[in-house]
Amino acid sequence: MNMEHLAAALDNFTWGPAMIVIMGVTAVFFTVLMGFPQIRLFRHLIINTFGGNKKENGISPFQSFSIALGGRVGTGTITGTAGAILAGGPGAVFWMWLIALLGSATAFVESTLGQIFKKKIRGEYVGGPAFYIETGLGWKKTAAVYAGVTAFFMLIFASIQSNAFASIVKSNFQVSSVLIGVAYAVLLFLVIFGGAKKIAKVAEVIVPFMTAGYILLALVMFIVNYQEIPHTFGMIFKSAFGIDAVFGGIVGNAISWGFKRGSLSHEAGQGTGAMVSGTAEVSHPAKSGLAQAFSVIVTILISTATVFMIFSTKSFNVASPAGGFLMENVKGLSSGGFTSYAINSFVPGFGAVFISVAMFLFTFTTVLAYSIYLESSVVYFLKEKAETARLKQCMTVLNVLMIGMVVSGAFVSADLVWSVASICSGIVSIINLISVFCLRKYAFAALKDYERQVKAGIDPVFVPKDCDIQHAELWERIVAEQYADEKEEYGKVFGR
Repeated sequence: MNMEHLAAALDNFTWGPAMIVIMGVTAVFFTVLMGFPQIRLFRHLIINTFGGNKKENGISPFQSFSIALGGRVGTGTITGTAGAILAGGPGAVFWMWLIALLGSATAFVESTLGQIFKKKIRGEYVGGPAFYIETGLGWKKTAAVYAGVTAFFMLIFASIQSNAFASIVKSNFQVSSVLIGVAYAVLLFLVIFGGAKKIAKVAEVIVPFMTAGYILLALVMFIVNYQEIPHTFGMIFKSAFGIDAVFGGIVGNAISWGFKRGSLSHEAGQGTGAMVSGTAEVSHPAKSGLAQAFSVIVTILISTATVFMIFSTKSFNVASPAGGFLMENVKGLSSGGFTSYAINSFVPGFGAVFISVAMFLFTFTTVLAYSIYLESSVVYFLKEKAETARLKQCMTVLNVLMIGMVVSGAFVSADLVWSVASICSGIVSIINLISVFCLRKYAFAALKDYERQVKAGIDPVFVPKDCDIQHAELWERIVAEQYADEKEEYGKVFGR
């Protein structure tokens, strides 16, 4: 058994029935117990995404949203979605939608925890699963495993981003892999060595632009091909539950690939969103949690844009578990070319240019987010030494290594790297999901406190002791230094 087959086998084991049950049950549990916050509080998801101002110690909620969304979308919205369709059929799309919608509640919980237990290092905030696992649960070894695997995962997945971009550019324009890899790395170097705040400034410009442009094109195709709407959605729902005659035998694949590619696309449950959430400056942890939940909802829109482009133009194939194809609409077309072919069939000659630009923007912002995730892991390991020059030295080495992985990504086997990254994703997801389940009461208390203050007509401010939350001493200083007026209003309303 070669490396590709071994990695694929481990990937299938990691993302087997147990993983699907853990992810699905956790998402449903959080959604139900919090009263469907992703729907009930949808207005607050938007308000807390676009409201708030950046302060000197952290980035704004919108910048946090932009970085996280840039990290969530990546190749998952284009090649990941197409790959799920190839392996699981149209029904995989339904399960991607479902786990994203329910997973937004998980994103709220983990991101709120990232805020509650965040730390202040070198004048800036940092947080994430490693911090709340150790501080909230006291599981130091588990926290260290999470931080270590996440750092490795980020480096591996960085090569996937450049690989996906390089594959499309090479196939469309016959450009050298060397040229693509070096140009990508140079642009990345100019941004990531500017630090988290520079990354935030770049992300808040690129992410809204790329998201709006991509969805706008899909809407145009949606309107022009309106007659395909009933057939498209009928095929998705029938295939998801085994009713479709052609895809009835691969329902298991549809669920498995829908969850797997859905998780890699929206990242809810992995804990990476909590790392970005922990860097944001907000007056209440639930605000950042709601913004991160919204970023997951947006990934549904982007993935749906990809889906309709592909299905409305019949630019897809579906593999048979026994070999060959259950459906082959375009002979010789791999999943990586589905979206480009779809756009080209709609506007001849435009697909190659558009999808190349879209893939660059999506993958570039994803790798930028990975630099933030890496720093969170490094700060966790260094702890008090992060206040010294050691942090800068470590991040320089890791960022250079990540740039090297980006260059190599233009040459390596996509299948092997996808499998390795998927395995790492499964490991960190299991650790994080178990941890957030054990810490759920803190996030639930924060949401209840947030809603209580909103109902009272004041701008929510976080007072840990009033939520019966310990080990969040930093928040006492944050509120005293940054939100004195809000705390005074809080005292008047609640008599404290």
